[in-house]
Parts: sequence; structure tokens; C-alpha cells
Amino acid sequence: MPAGKVGVAVGAASRKETLVGTPDQNSYNLSTDPTKHNWAPGTFFDPFTKSRTITSFFAESRVPVFSEKQALPLLHALAVSVAGRTERYSDAGKSNVPKLGLRWEPLNDQLAVRFTYSKSFTAPTLYQEYGPPSAALTTADLFYNNLALNGALIHDNALKGVTYFSGNGNNPALLPSTAQSRSLGLVFSPKAVKGLSVTVDYTNVTQDGLAAGIGASTIVASINSLGSGSPYFSALTIGGFPGTAGSSQALVTAPQGLYNYIVGGGYNKDIYILDHFVNSGRVHIEAVDFNVAYELRTESAGKFTFTSAGSYLQHFQVQDLPGALIYEDAGYSTNAKTMSGTLPHLRLYNTVEWSQHGWGAVLANNYFGSTGDIGSGAIPSVYLQTNAPSAVSSYMAWDAQLSYTFDKTTAGKLWGLLKGMKLSAGVNNLGNKMPPAAPRSNPAGSNNNNVDVSTYSPIGRLWFVSADVKF
Repeated sequence: MPAGKVGVAVGAASRKETLVGTPDQNSYNLSTDPTKHNWAPGTFFDPFTKSRTITSFFAESRVPVFSEKQALPLLHALAVSVAGRTERYSDAGKSNVPKLGLRWEPLNDQLAVRFTYSKSFTAPTLYQEYGPPSAALTTADLFYNNLALNGALIHDNALKGVTYFSGNGNNPALLPSTAQSRSLGLVFSPKAVKGLSVTVDYTNVTQDGLAAGIGASTIVASINSLGSGSPYFSALTIGGFPGTAGSSQALVTAPQGLYNYIVGGGYNKDIYILDHFVNSGRVHIEAVDFNVAYELRTESAGKFTFTSAGSYLQHFQVQDLPGALIYEDAGYSTNAKTMSGTLPHLRLYNTVEWSQHGWGAVLANNYFGSTGDIGSGAIPSVYLQTNAPSAVSSYMAWDAQLSYTFDKTTAGKLWGLLKGMKLSAGVNNLGNKMPPAAPRSNPAGSNNNNVDVSTYSPIGRLWFVSADVKF
């Protein structure tokens, strides 16, 4: 092409996935072998083997439209990328997803603007489709919170401390989740400041129909309100898990039937809820990522590299189920919903690196901005109407590392053994600083014990040594 060479890539792939489940001798379903149905409670299932095949094809082309050869105003360079991918799952259907990209240099190669738009497709896992359900016991708070039981009943000894069985189950009818993503960014490398590079990218992603549980609260409230008209009616039974011998739904088919059964005197702690994976609502994320790097070379002191990489999370909006409330989690700490956690607006990772004559050193800083702790499962827009958030302070930790890479001169006669070897020693979390607590959303005794370990490392000061060899 007049502006340069066209690049083309094509490919194909095929793979097979298999999931095998084998219960122990006390975990068979009751209907299969009563003598092997002995845990109380437990996860019961029969031996199974499920598999699927996936075939895919893709193609991508990069076409230079303008280059400096044309010398047009505001079109120093322009390139278009077009890609497509198709995947066929034997159990979850087929997807065809496109991707479009643009890279534009308006004046020279010091400034580039880039844009991408793409669609994506995620099939449910074999476990989400066919894996065995899990079971647990829970207190009666579920009914108090979702059936409007009056204060007198809360102190009724016949009901106080009651438990129910609940489990999470598979769903062979799950559909793939889909997503659309857009990004717009720029890369700035000014020749006037040699060694400086600045990158900024805005990202906008929306995912629909990801696989997630319905939630026991949603199931109870919906069935009590709508009876057999609830879309989740099949998930709750009396006397046994849905689909097992002895289970019945006769007492909860009418609206308010669940409430009447619990307060009517006949309740025997025998409500069973089998939550299962469904294609849930929507997740929408908007963020700005940035990276600033500066490289300084000196004749006597070696090379220094200063880097600051960060992300500002503007929105993290989640809708648990179609038609449900949309809640904003960016800047908050919450838990026990479809997608939640401690999500500060700002995160930074700053480093200073030095290298000379095989020696290298790194000093790094991790920074997490503050958040508002609003409790487990809370929807911010609702919770904040009547409650004030509890502040989760910002967090900062330092890492340090010293390394040496052998070359032929320093290794001498041992060059054959040490060629390309890099020895490193360092410490992470130099100040042994523990993450900030979020006791409302991660109370003591919970899996996280006051801190969201998916955001912060629960490990304090950590010393390490390593040896790396390239050959």
C-alpha cells in the first residue's frame, strides 16, 4: 500500500474440556443409594463425566491508510486494524465477535491517539453447568429480613434460632455472557524531553449475563410475594431439596404462602433452598489508566528509571439480576453480592529503578485510596440514605530489591555455569504495614476477617531471594 505494508494473521484452534466428579462413599444421592447418603449436611451427587469441544477461527489485518510519505495536514500516520473471531461450543452455542482499532499520529511520531472497540463472549464453565451443588445451614435471619415477620415472632421460642438448608446448584441451561468494550487513549513521547513517555487510556466495559447465583434473599422474597408465579419458584421446597424424595411445594404456591407456613405453627425447620447459577444482570466499568515513565542515563552513576502507573476507577456498577437495582461500588467496601469487595477510586504503583555494571536496585510504592465501608451486601444508593459510611483509610506499602546479573567478565571461569544468571534479594511490605480494616463489610469471623484479601495482601513483611537464568 502507498502508506506501508499490510499485516495479516489467521488461525484456528480446537480443544476438548472434560469435568469428572466422583463422590466419596457417604456422598451419593439418596435416590441412588440410601446407604451412601450419610453426611449431615453434605454435598450429594452421583458420579458424572461431562465434556465439550470448542473450535475457533480468527483473522486480523492491520492496514496503514496514511503515512508521513503522503505529508497530509493532521495525518502524519493513520492505521486501521480489523479483527474477527468465531467460536463454537458443543454445549453453549456459537459466537462471532469483531474488533476494530485505530491508531492516529496527527503531527509526528511523538503523539499517537488510539481507539478500540470490541465485543467478547464468555461461555459458562462446565462446573457452572454440571457441577454438584453445595449445601449449608443458615440462621432464620433470612426469613426475618425478607418476610416482614413482626417483632413478637422474633422472640417466639418456637422460631428463634431456626435454621434452613441452602445450596448452590448447577444449571445446564446457562447461556454465554457477552460484553462490549471501548477504549480511547494517547501515547506521548516528546523528543524535547528525552526518555519521557506518557500513556493515558480511558476504558469503558459492559458485561451482560455473567453466571451468578440468584441469592437466597431474592428467592424468599419473590416466592412469598408471587407464589408459583415467581420466576424462582422451583428453587424452594419443603421437606427436602428440590427434586429429591419427600420434597413438596404445595404450601407455598399462593402469595404469602411462605409467610403463612412459617408463622402458622407447623414449621419444622424443613425449608430447602437450592440456589443455582443464572445469567444475571449487568456489570459496567469505567476507568482511566495512566503510566508515566522517565529514563535518565548518566555516565558515572548508571541508569535511573522513574515510573508511576495508576488507575482511577470512576464507575463499578452492578445489577444482580435483570430489572433489579443498579448499585455503584466504586469508592466503597461491601461484600456478599454478585460482584463486590473493596474498590478504591485510585490505585498507584510507583517505582525507582537503578542499574549499573550488572547491579540493579528497585524501590517500589503501592498506594490504595480510601473507601467507605457500607456493610455486607449493601446497595450504596440505598444504604447511604439512612447510614453514614465508615471510613476505610488509604493504604501505602513499600517494596525494595537488590540484584546482580553475571556477565562473562565477572563470572570468569564459571561463565558456563553462571551465564545469564540474575541473583536477587528483597523485601515486600518493608514497613510490615497491615491493610486497613473494613469491619462492616468484612466482620471478624468472616472469610476475610476485617480485610478484603482480594484487594490487599494479607501477608506482612516478606523477605525473598531468587535466582533467574536466561538461556
